[in-house]
Amino acid sequence: RYFPIQDKSIRVVHNDDYKINTNGQNTRIIVGDSFGEGEKCGNSNNIAGCLIKKDGLHVVNLSETGTGPALYLNKLQDYIKIQRSIYPNISGEKIHFILYSNDIVIDKDMCVFINENRNKFNNLSFEENEYIKNYCTSENFNKRKKNHTTNIQMIIKNIFGKYSNALLRESIMKLQVAMNLNSDIGRVSYIKKWRNTSAERTALSEVIFASENFCKRYNCNIIFSIFPNVEDINTSSMLYKGYLEFINYIQEDFGITINNGYIPFLEKGIINASYSILDVHSNCDGYELFANWLISLEKNNS
Repeated sequence: RYFPIQDKSIRVVHNDDYKINTNGQNTRIIVGDSFGEGEKCGNSNNIAGCLIKKDGLHVVNLSETGTGPALYLNKLQDYIKIQRSIYPNISGEKIHFILYSNDIVIDKDMCVFINENRNKFNNLSFEENEYIKNYCTSENFNKRKKNHTTNIQMIIKNIFGKYSNALLRESIMKLQVAMNLNSDIGRVSYIKKWRNTSAERTALSEVIFASENFCKRYNCNIIFSIFPNVEDINTSSMLYKGYLEFINYIQEDFGITINNGYIPFLEKGIINASYSILDVHSNCDGYELFANWLISLEKNNS
């Protein structure tokens, strides 16, 4: 949507006729990636759609596929500042800031955040600073994008069809997750970044801290939570344990609570809520379950 007075645009996933203005305390704002956007389930059955069905709630979904926490923060800041300029006497929105396993990865927006907040990264080691410096060059980003599909993947795709590559990739990833294998590739590679001191963990922590402070300044109530890796909802998985260590680290070092989104699935005995064998996004029931759980978090944060 374009706001002419502020000369600013903001991307939302809602239909054109859906009003995204703030209603203050009755407004819920969702920020996340494809899980927040509701990949496969659409506006009616994603997290926002499930919340909209609750009486009296106005929900604005700022989530965007393929993005990370630094952009979540940027979009949240843009939205709140625009709304405060239009409605200066309205505030008190509840913000659901939803993290997923790949949010520990440094992307272009995170590189911008790091460069704009250099003073927050003084405690990084020389090696970590060099890692960020090299990782965040445009040359390296273009190289990673170009090499995203390997020659072997292209051969498999050409021989067995366009979905074969996705099936192979997901099969390997699920095997890694199920067997708690160590790897520097795919979702399993995120485990050590969530668990251990790293440039990635420091960057994500600072974005969370900045988001918390932003909402304190602009009188919005921010609630952080993790959306589970729904293809393996298992308390013994290494990724789950990595999440728990990160949750404890943020609580101890920043005094910020990150809510464990595995809980509602575990309480229902759900071990897999993925959309399909080829797609690790949540099925629509999973989004609804998560949305209902978010409502319960709000009561605890009232």
